[in-house]
Amino acid sequence: MVTWQYCLTGKCCDCACTLRGVRVRTFLLLISGFHDAYVAELIDAVDLGSSPRNGVQVQLLPCAPSKAGITGLVDARRCVKNMTEPIPSEFNESLRLFDNLHLSALFISLCCIVLIPLIGRLLPKSKKHLGVWVLVLFALAQELFDYYNRTTFRELSLARDLPLNICSFSLIVAIVSLITRNRYCFEFSYFIGATAALQTLLTPGFSYIYNHTDYIMFFFQHALIIILALWNVFVDGMITSKNAILRTMI
Repeated sequence: MVTWQYCLTGKCCDCACTLRGVRVRTFLLLISGFHDAYVAELIDAVDLGSSPRNGVQVQLLPCAPSKAGITGLVDARRCVKNMTEPIPSEFNESLRLFDNLHLSALFISLCCIVLIPLIGRLLPKSKKHLGVWVLVLFALAQELFDYYNRTTFRELSLARDLPLNICSFSLIVAIVSLITRNRYCFEFSYFIGATAALQTLLTPGFSYIYNHTDYIMFFFQHALIIILALWNVFVDGMITSKNAILRTMI
């Protein structure tokens, strides 16, 4: 494949030790962004079954990937897209924002968010530690049951099921905060986790909920993130420190 260096200098840029070579390398840095955009456009064009804008063809740019390479990239992107896109079902297609089912789940979730930290605050000091472990075990149990439920309608995969979204990660951090009372974990779960979970409870992504069990687990998980953060506040007496928001964002 013809490279940028060969197109511009007739030889490998690494061998161009002269001032001209330095200028070429600087120029390469400037145009590399345009090249990446061009390749991205080609991928989109092939993926959509059309031609690139302005009638540009792959052959007109020597350093662009071949058509076979573009097709391979498109196939790889389609494979990842298929692994992460929601799976339609009769249940999730029937769900609507703020319908009776959503309002009922939201009401129960908000009651738990208010009552559980309040109950924990009223517990005797000798029982509060037990309350912590009850919450931790419940959080772990609902996660395991959630993964089991997913196996009933599809196979588990790394692309779909690793806990890398903000709410799944926040639940892990909130559990660590509840056990260790680590200040950074508490501030992360309080500012990032609880905020994201509350927004998700109000505006859930119904297209990723496949059955009634998944629906229940969804609201359990996101309500727990808020409950654990508020337990740290009202039961453990933890407060945020100065510049906590900035530090959490970083």
